[in-house]
Order: sequence, then structure tokens, then C-alpha cells
Amino acid sequence: MRRLLPLLLLAACSPPEGTATSPLLEAGATSLLGLSADALAWGDWNGDGRPDLFVATNSGTLPNPGSVALHLGTDGFVESSPAWTFGPTNTINDLAVGDLASDGDLDVAVAVDGALLVLRNEGTLAIGSTWIANNSDAGTDVDWVDVDGDGDLDLSMLRTAGGLAVHVQPDTGSLSVNPSLTTPAVGAVAVDWGRPRAGVPVAAIARTNGSIDLYQESLGSLVNLTTLSTGQAQALNTVVFGDLDDDGDDDLVAAVAAGTLRVLTTDGAGLWATATSMGASTDASSLAFADWDGDGDRDLAVGYFGGGNPEVFQNSGGSLDTSPVWTGNSSVLVTDLAWAELDGGGPELVYATISQGILVHPGQGWGLGSSAPSSSLVGAGGSLTSVEFGDLDGDGALDVLAGATGAGDRAFSLGGYPAVSNVWSEGVAWNTTGVALGDVDGDGRLDRVVTRASTSGIGNPNIVVE
Repeated sequence: MRRLLPLLLLAACSPPEGTATSPLLEAGATSLLGLSADALAWGDWNGDGRPDLFVATNSGTLPNPGSVALHLGTDGFVESSPAWTFGPTNTINDLAVGDLASDGDLDVAVAVDGALLVLRNEGTLAIGSTWIANNSDAGTDVDWVDVDGDGDLDLSMLRTAGGLAVHVQPDTGSLSVNPSLTTPAVGAVAVDWGRPRAGVPVAAIARTNGSIDLYQESLGSLVNLTTLSTGQAQALNTVVFGDLDDDGDDDLVAAVAAGTLRVLTTDGAGLWATATSMGASTDASSLAFADWDGDGDRDLAVGYFGGGNPEVFQNSGGSLDTSPVWTGNSSVLVTDLAWAELDGGGPELVYATISQGILVHPGQGWGLGSSAPSSSLVGAGGSLTSVEFGDLDGDGALDVLAGATGAGDRAFSLGGYPAVSNVWSEGVAWNTTGVALGDVDGDGRLDRVVTRASTSGIGNPNIVVE
């Protein structure tokens, strides 16, 4: 779900990464002082080619604590003062940026308690007009999707009452005030849109009873194509589409709360295979794909927040094996997991943990070697929350940036891997919640984007770029 992963928004919408040069990280920082972000979105509002930052906060006075601010992009990240602020309004749950009118100007959808809004961009810096849905439900997940396949974007929102509401565009640039398409209130907890059949958008709605409802637009209605069983009657944490078997049709992966990971594949014609279970019986926290065995398809690595051993499931002929082909021997609380090519010998499995730092399992040719981690990039000081790879110093070797709570953020050079050297440490423990790397200001060097939990003391930055 989008709000649980704010840094994915930053990473996905940052400009292309450049080549870093010395110094490793600049000492100065552009910060939005005292800013507490509850939802973030990127988009070029003013059309100058720079990404602008939309920030939703719920730090105002009740009963209307919410506001949305636009911080225009500059050569030094974003302006510290907002170009405009919308609010106060009810508590904001989600933001989504999309081109409603197909005119090249991005608009902002805002899901708040009791309303769904669109802040219209009419070609000027200020908000042109505000569209308000005739909908009193609180929204938890909002997305721009061409649901009816007519070439323009419709607005989808998951309602806390438990169903999906879609406002379609009867004419380009105008949304239906009342939801045109709805689903019953069925205890929905998460939704994702994908294309599991014939390229047509389908909504997968994860439910509290462990099942997944699939809906597709047909003749002006959302039709329930089928209800998929995950084989477990526990609530799902989230659901995501992805083409696991490389057949051009999106398959599904669902994470069961306090349960196993469930994978459901489709043939693209509406037939879904029985859900397969993989992983320890605990919360799956992190998933990452890589061709670990060199056969051309994607294998799946899984990390668990409940303390299970990390595992790799092999893709054999287009389907994931139900039992792991490799299991690590370090039972840890995994917060982030990735594959990385560190030494040219095949992909290494790298993951951040709560108490044991960043651990690396080396590749030996194709496939993982020892089940014991070969390198610990960071000691046990503090709890690591995120990890990002990039060539920070421009030497052609991969480096790693680690965010932490209870300790300062750190950077490590992997040029001599498996020997690892700590090349930079931040002197203050900021309670970092996520990190990303990107050439934000277009100077050819990688910049550090950091989000931080609320900290004590006036003026401590919550969003920082260095």
C-alpha cells in the first residue's frame, strides 16, 4: 500500500541517477524544517521539467488537521516555502498525481476522511479549481487508472467502508461526481490494479477473510470476475500484481498477516492456479526478484519481519517452486531486502535488519553460496530501516547508503568486496525512516533523499536532500 512505502515514491519519481564525484556527501542540506509528511507525491506541476513535491500533513488543529502543500522543484531540490497550500481539511489518507484532462498538466487527487478531492491544474501556478466527489466515505487508497479503456484516466478509491469506488470520465477532463462504478463493502483492506488478462485493467481487492476479489469494468459496471482463495482465512496485509511467469499476464502475490506468502498465477484467460504457499509462517516484509540461477527468468527472495530465515524460491519453467531452494541461517527481523551484483560472481542477497545491521549472502557463480551471511556492513548499533545502492564517489564501484534509527546514517564502499569500508557516518541519530539516491539537482552527482520520523526539538528536518 502506498502510504506504507513513501520512499518508493521518491525513488520512482526522482530524475535518472547520475555519476557521483567527490565529495561523498555534501555537508550542507536543504530541509523542510518542521515538516511532518503523512503522504508524498511527485509531479511536474508547473511544467518546467523539474519534479515538484506534493506533501500532505495532518498536523493541524482538529477537526480539520489536514493540508496539502506544493514545493516547487529547483536546482537545489525543492523550495522550502510552498508555492501554494490547500486546507485546512479533514485527515488526509492518500495522494495521487495524474493528468485528468490529458492536457499535459498534472492534477492531484486527495483522499481525506469523508471526501475525495481533485486539485485541478489549469496551466497556472495556483490551483485552478477543486473537484469534489459526492462521496462521504473515507478513502484509504486512491489511484488514477483507465478503468473503462477509453484512453483517459479514471479515479479509483478504496473506501474504509470496505468497497471500491471509481469515478469515470464521461468526457475528457470531467469526472462523474457520484461513483460510476462500485463494489460491495466486503471487508477490503488493500487494492491493486493490474492486467492479468488481455491487457484489460483488473482490480484485486484483498479482504480481511484472506480472499481476493477480482473486478473488471464491463458495460458500465464493475463485474466480479472471481474470488480467489489464498487458502488461509486470515486477513491479508496487501496484494500486488506482477508477471511472475513472463507470459505477459500479471499474476498475484499476497502477504498474509501473521501468515505465509501466497502466490497465484493466471493463464491470461481467466483461469487461476491454486494458491501456493511459501515462506515461514510469519509476516513477509520484503520481496525481491532476480535471475539468481542464470536461466533467464525471475526467482523470488523473501524476507520476514516476524523473525523467519530469509529464503529464495526458484523459478522453474515459469512457475515459482513452493519450497525454498535456499534458506539462510540467520533468523532476523528483515526491514528491507535487495539483490545486488557486487563482485561479478552472480547476484548477492543483501538485506537490512532490526538488530544485526545489513547482511550480505555472496553469490558463487549463479546461485547463493553459504547460508551464513559473509559480510555485515553495519554493526548492531541502532536499527536499520532502509538501504540504497549507488556509485556515491564516482569510482565505478558500488556503494551502499544505510538509514537508521537510534544511530546516524552511514555509507560504505564495496569497491574491495568482500572487504567493506565505512566511508561516511552522520554524527546525529535522526531516526531515519527511508533513504533514496538520485541526481535531484541535475549536476551529475547522486544526492541523498531522506525521510525522518518526527523528532524532538524545534527545527529538526523531516525531509532532507544532501
